[in-house]
Amino acid sequence: MTPPIITVPQQHETEASVELVPGPVALTYVYARSRDTRNANALGQDFIAYRWEAGRVAFALCDGVSQSFYGEIAARYLGLRLIDLLWEFRSDATDAAPLHALLTASLNGAWVAEADALVHGKYITPTLPPMQRTALERKREQGSETMFVVGVVDLEARVLWLAAMGDMRAWLWEPNGAALAIEGAEWETRKRWSSRVGMKNGEPFAVRRALDGIAHITIHSDGVGSYAPRLSELSQDLLNSITAEQAKAPASDDICVFDIDLATQPRFGEYTMLPQVEIKKPTAKDKALRWRHVRLATRYRVAVDDGTQPYTIEIDATLRPDEPANVKQRSFGYVVTLPANAEPRPVTCRVQALNDYTYPGAWSAPVTFTPAAAPDAFVAAGTRGSEPISKPKRKPAKKKRIRALITILVSCILLVIIIVASWIAFAVVNWNELPR
Repeated sequence: MTPPIITVPQQHETEASVELVPGPVALTYVYARSRDTRNANALGQDFIAYRWEAGRVAFALCDGVSQSFYGEIAARYLGLRLIDLLWEFRSDATDAAPLHALLTASLNGAWVAEADALVHGKYITPTLPPMQRTALERKREQGSETMFVVGVVDLEARVLWLAAMGDMRAWLWEPNGAALAIEGAEWETRKRWSSRVGMKNGEPFAVRRALDGIAHITIHSDGVGSYAPRLSELSQDLLNSITAEQAKAPASDDICVFDIDLATQPRFGEYTMLPQVEIKKPTAKDKALRWRHVRLATRYRVAVDDGTQPYTIEIDATLRPDEPANVKQRSFGYVVTLPANAEPRPVTCRVQALNDYTYPGAWSAPVTFTPAAAPDAFVAAGTRGSEPISKPKRKPAKKKRIRALITILVSCILLVIIIVASWIAFAVVNWNELPR
């Protein structure tokens, strides 16, 4: 079964994270929105997606063009399509011609019409000022645009397939930290993919290269800026410090970095693999996802596919309901309520156990059900806790009015009592006759 596509959320920051995969290979990534985007609580326009199995890793990084109509639309759509395309790509060719031909045909094919439909279906709130709405509608007609870097690392064939369009960058690093040349690479800002016309201002370049001599591969958006050369010695602390510093810069931009370390070594003995997650088979009444805890799992990844644009969310394994020790192994302790679509429809989900010091577990068997949560696109409801999160019930307005009237009445009675008592104390009692 094809493994799910793993996506990094666009609606919030993701600190530098490491995922070990059989090879051994270490995947390190970070995601940060620009200061303006955070202040507006909007989606970032960068996008990271990847898929892996033993011996093979496919990745796609996209940078939505901010001057276009909601660049995150094109970035997400194209990233997902490119992962699917490259995952199925196989070739014994000694050059990149087959990959280039496949990409150019796809980028100007049916994807354009599909992405254009997403753009024209994008809702614009009517509360925006008229001038802003007019400007957005003009941008809509020009489409949503994105740049990209995609690739496949084939560990068995010892080959890297790489392609890009735009000014995002990819680096191939030697063990000593020196950068290796990528022949044929072109990092041109004017080149991009458009939901309206497909390839714009040129074609992508494609490269086929042996993995010999490559210690790790780093891909990043232009938000990294002048920090790019420091990625030769990549670490989680370095990535977190770069995103923190860039967030303070006057020209703060979205940042995404994805690194594939081909020279990683076990730090605490040989890597093991976590067990497979067991999901409770949902009934017709089930509206949430439930599964059993996996020993040594520190977090879980949930893959959600609603038939349009799949996504993943991660959940801290410590967010578990308190249960007696004797029932933990036979009860389905994790409960995740997923965001529903605007029109309720079934979703297919799979769960994977994760730990920073072991290989992730095998994906669970897929289950399908219809979520019952309120519509809330791209919100990872499960990260708020392991129990379903329901909105507090609103008290009827009539009861609220009655409570307010009772409170006012009681206050008035107390005020009258105080006034009467004061009058008696000063007007009725003869203070001069009281014994001294």
